[in-house]
This record gives sequence, structure tokens and C-alpha cells, in this order.
Amino acid sequence: SITWRQDESDDWKNIQYLIFDGPELKGNFASRLKQLKEILDKTTNPYVKLHKHEICKGQEHLDEEMKRITSLNGEGVMLRDPKSHY
Repeated sequence: SITWRQDESDDWKNIQYLIFDGPELKGNFASRLKQLKEILDKTTNPYVKLHKHEICKGQEHLDEEMKRITSLNGEGVMLRDPKSHY
């Protein structure tokens, strides 16, 4: 049996809650991201962050990002139209 005590490691302090979207907010995807940024810029909570979004510049850029993500054991990327409502 494994016993874990909070005072044995500070690794838990590296955990972050990343926000990808605000589906309850009004507007399209780009508008919701802007609203989330404004909301989160006011918070002092170091554990809550807006996930970095980047506009895809083309197939080569997408391939490079996918390779980077999978090399870090990530599952992949999610592509969204900034003007889409979902």
C-alpha cells in the first residue's frame, strides 16, 4: 500500500487547471476567448490559467505542432474555427 503525505512532496503545487473555452459565455469562439482572458487577467489564483491558443498557419505548422505534442506524450491537437459558435 502506498501512503502519500502532502508534506513529503511539493509536486502537487505544479498542477494547473487549464481553461479551453467558456461555452456558457455569449458569442463565437474568438469572442469567448477574449472574455475569458479579461476574466482571468483579474484573478490572482496561480493554478487557473487560460490554455494558450494559436492560429494554425498551414499544414507544415500543423504537422510540426502535432509532432511536438506527441513527443511530449500528448494525444494531439484540436482545431477550431475562431468564428464558430462551437
